[in-house]
Amino acid sequence: VFSARVPIVTGTINKNDLVDVFSLAKYIYDDDFLSKNVIGIHKNGNGFELKLRVDDFTVRFGDQENVAAKFRNFKAFYQKAQKDNTLKKYKEVNLEYSNQVVCAKK
Repeated sequence: VFSARVPIVTGTINKNDLVDVFSLAKYIYDDDFLSKNVIGIHKNGNGFELKLRVDDFTVRFGDQENVAAKFRNFKAFYQKAQKDNTLKKYKEVNLEYSNQVVCAKK
């Protein structure tokens, strides 16, 4: 008995978006930290939003540019916020901007 950890994909997705959705889902699946924490990928407009398993905030991912850098920044933010015990204070984490993580508090 085994339950695979794969994110649920929602939103408006057409045939042209399938390659982007698959590459994002594959990146998440291949990363140990992300596969344990990301439970949902939502396509809205030109970007993606990620829903996490435990934490009560949305991760605005944006488009497919610099995927590795965005996730590297997110992991650094997550590790620091977890150490400081401040993860519950955020309602949104935005990774759309280059080389920075922008957060909105509750």
